[in-house]
Amino acid sequence: MLGTDFSGELDFWEGDWLVSIRSVPVLQSVLVQRRDKDVVLESVRELRYGGWGITLVVLLLTFVLSRRLSHNLAAPVFTLTESVERISEGDREVSVDVNRKDELGKLAQQFNQMAVSLRDTQAQLVQTEKMASIGHLAAGVAHEINNPMSVVIANMTMMKDYAATYVKLAELFSRYLKTQGEESDERQGILNELEAFEKEEDIGFVHQDMKALLQDSLLGLSRVQHIVSSLKLFSELDKSEEEDIDLKETLEQVVSDVAPSQTRQVEITYDIELDSKVRVKPEQMRRVFSAVIDNAIRACVDKGSLRIKACRQDSVLIIDFQDTGCGMAPDQVSQVLDPFYTTREVGEGIGLGLSVAHSIVEAYAGTLSVVSKEGRGTRVRIALPER
Repeated sequence: MLGTDFSGELDFWEGDWLVSIRSVPVLQSVLVQRRDKDVVLESVRELRYGGWGITLVVLLLTFVLSRRLSHNLAAPVFTLTESVERISEGDREVSVDVNRKDELGKLAQQFNQMAVSLRDTQAQLVQTEKMASIGHLAAGVAHEINNPMSVVIANMTMMKDYAATYVKLAELFSRYLKTQGEESDERQGILNELEAFEKEEDIGFVHQDMKALLQDSLLGLSRVQHIVSSLKLFSELDKSEEEDIDLKETLEQVVSDVAPSQTRQVEITYDIELDSKVRVKPEQMRRVFSAVIDNAIRACVDKGSLRIKACRQDSVLIIDFQDTGCGMAPDQVSQVLDPFYTTREVGEGIGLGLSVAHSIVEAYAGTLSVVSKEGRGTRVRIALPER
């Protein structure tokens, strides 16, 4: 082995030794170094155990620091994330309490300012929407009331002229009565004047036209009265008390009350998949059902069918009214929930039924949707959250 480097184990000596042999050409010699193997391995083991200890200490410190960082950084971020989710779900009364002066604290302050701004904006939007709804409703009321009132005013103008005719006729007749029992030229003159006036004014036509004008005026005033009484519903949505009702029994009662002669021409079936009663305001819900069922029955001009289905889906009460009537065009569907919109003939409806029903359902935090196709029928779906 002279002239080469060697590192390994040798059995020249008794026991286990670790030997390192290295040639030293400068000294023309060989350097042999030996150590007891057990002593060397013990040092290695001590070094290894020491490394494990250091590793455990490092891991422990890392865990403590990570928990600390998680508490200082992750927790506020999680709170902000949760608050953002609550805002996205519609909860505007959200505030983040992060008492810090670093970037996270600034972010929390900006978030709180944003939440306040959103609340103010939402309040303004709600107020704007209310004003727009009131304006739309007022315009509809003005239009609907103006039509019959225009007829009434025109009739009253004509009846005013007829009243003058009647006054003149009454004066002539009174003068004629005062000459009763007398045979004189004056009495005959008044009689001739009466006959001439009757022919000139066509009193018979005046009688008939006056009756027609009065009847039209009464119909117009009755329509105005109906509109006003229907509008009262918007201010009475929250006055009744909630009760538990049997939905099928209530629907059957509404069907029997809505146009009994027409319901006999329409096949009505019920598919009520409910195992308990429903808590609602009975009078309001009857009005909703009445509007929907009345429209469905009237849509079935020929013999058709109406299927009423009710079930619960994820704590939401779903009520479907599916008819096989004439259906509606897309532009009609888009307006069917607007106040005073109707597809019926003049005098058959004022267009407030579905609008009032929609307002009542919205007061329950529910939805009323309409899907229709011409010639195929219409489906009205009412979704109410369980109370």
